[in-house]
Amino acid sequence: MYRKNALNFFAGYFLSAFGYEFIFFVMTVHVYNLTSSALNVGIFSTVSFIPRLFSPLYGAIGDRYDRAKVFTAASAIVALLIVAIAFVESVAWIYSVWFVISIFAMMIMNVRTLIMTEIMTRNSNLQGNSTVLMILSIARIIAPFAGGLIAAIWTPRALLFLTSAIYFLATIIMTKVSLERKGNAGIRSVQGIFHDISAGITCIVNDHSLRYLAIIAIFWRLFLGLQISLFVVYVKSYFSLGSSAYGLFLTCAGLGSIAGSMIGPLIVKKVEPEKLIMWGMGAHYLTFAALGMIGNFSVALVTVLVSYVTFYSTLVGIHSIRDSVTRSEIRGRVYGSITAILTPAGIASMLLGGYLAGLFGVEKVMLAAGLLAFASLLVTRVVFSGQRIMIPESAQ
Repeated sequence: MYRKNALNFFAGYFLSAFGYEFIFFVMTVHVYNLTSSALNVGIFSTVSFIPRLFSPLYGAIGDRYDRAKVFTAASAIVALLIVAIAFVESVAWIYSVWFVISIFAMMIMNVRTLIMTEIMTRNSNLQGNSTVLMILSIARIIAPFAGGLIAAIWTPRALLFLTSAIYFLATIIMTKVSLERKGNAGIRSVQGIFHDISAGITCIVNDHSLRYLAIIAIFWRLFLGLQISLFVVYVKSYFSLGSSAYGLFLTCAGLGSIAGSMIGPLIVKKVEPEKLIMWGMGAHYLTFAALGMIGNFSVALVTVLVSYVTFYSTLVGIHSIRDSVTRSEIRGRVYGSITAILTPAGIASMLLGGYLAGLFGVEKVMLAAGLLAFASLLVTRVVFSGQRIMIPESAQ
């Protein structure tokens, strides 16, 4: 029963992860085809980020109601809205409908992590975190590739219908996932909702382990959030190569993510949490900085692969620590609060990184960002040097 439950969950997880990466690719192509404007594509991407600010609310919903049912409801709504957006040609309406889709997509992202911790708690969440990180990495590699191939023979509308079907399939599969029943949550007042949301932030502030991980995450997002928008500039401008080289660069990053997720559990079991974070994140930051000094594309490919191997192997440990020190009944609000806290830093990083790259060059920005991230890691470790990450014997 446990094995079947886990398999159904991971299948639903993969479909929802693949579906989001696929629809994001399809919609960027769709918006560009309608407008022939890179600015409109940029606005579309920004609209996708704004719902992340509401993540504490999604977490509160996941804490109070049956998480599998929240997933299925949100997935079904996304499937229906994707069908609706297929018939919309006004850019303003596309932004509006996509904003609503992004809200429910973020709700799915929040609650599926909570479901994983609930399903894997009988054994260990270490393997669960490794598996979901591999699933995310695989989805990020194959979704744009599949989208590009299918887009050559299908219309954008047909691609949207296909994406809707993927979400409907995820909905059906997740109905077969059974979780421990929650008591009747009832209808909350506005004051009660705000109390639920603030509880996640309070938990992070009061727990030194979560506070330490949150600060590490904020600095990572602030200094390395720019990589999302700068990698394409790095390959096409700095190396003067084409789209195929850019795709190869992202593939190496994706393969590094998968490899890191696979070996992560082995490393976590042998290395103390503080050393894992210092060595793993430190290596990630320094190899990222090294990209700004490399003049050979082949060496850059190896470097980005190694950088992502170290990052994702460390991320397995960080997520497992996070799951272990956070009480089950408040996990949704804690995870949602962390996502909301990281969002402004990510937006600022992308905007500032692009601006500075235009002034000083993308390679100089990447070098400086990696070094500043490494410096922030050292300072954070010094500030928290008197405290140790305390992991309970079992996640509650």
